[in-house]
Amino acid sequence: MEFVVSKIVWFIVEPGNGLLLLLALGVLCWRAGRRRLGRVLTLLPLALLLLGGFLPTGYWLMQPLETRFPRPALPSEGVDGVVVLGGKVQRLFAMVDLMRRYPEAQIVFTGGSGSLTLDEDREADLIPGLLRLIGVDPARVTYDRDSRNTFESARATHAMVRPAPGARWLLVTSAFHMPRSMGVFRAAGWQPIAYPVDYQQDSIVKFPFRASVRLLLLGQAMTEWFGLAVYRVLGRTDALLPAPAAPLRP
Repeated sequence: MEFVVSKIVWFIVEPGNGLLLLLALGVLCWRAGRRRLGRVLTLLPLALLLLGGFLPTGYWLMQPLETRFPRPALPSEGVDGVVVLGGKVQRLFAMVDLMRRYPEAQIVFTGGSGSLTLDEDREADLIPGLLRLIGVDPARVTYDRDSRNTFESARATHAMVRPAPGARWLLVTSAFHMPRSMGVFRAAGWQPIAYPVDYQQDSIVKFPFRASVRLLLLGQAMTEWFGLAVYRVLGRTDALLPAPAAPLRP
């Protein structure tokens, strides 16, 4: 039930949908004779659109997320396992690289369907075929195809592998998603080592810039901050913005 509610709430507050909703309410207010309120509700989304499209607002919101967990120097003696969260192709590239770097490590890929209507389209079901295409044995990977979000992935993978105390496990996900992921995995009972990939912001100001790209980045950043806030309220993490532990020694 929580999964359904979260999807519905985010559909409403997602930046693009939220702006359209405000515009629609503004038009309705104008037609109902509430001209002052209608003017505010109409101009507000236009101002937010300009703010997000022409100023690097998305980059500013991304920076504290992507720099929270620096990528560690990998240990030369190896790791016990790697957990890869689905959702971005760059995470798959990192998984393949780590599989080749650590041939004895246990690999777990977690990614089901995050859709309310297309439950049969599960990301984990696509990975074996992709690995075969690039010459990697898919049997090396354990697949979690049922988790629909980060919270479910953390609980499912922990129950699946039952990491021993002190075991070295890398957690691979996008840099902007790493703070929430680490907080949730810690709450699930283990202490993985953050291995962020897929950095979205490589500079604060880009010229020439495209408003569509900046709006897309703003939407991603707002989604992650919204997720952090919700997970904190629900008690799924112990901090609004989880912090890194002691650095990994190579």
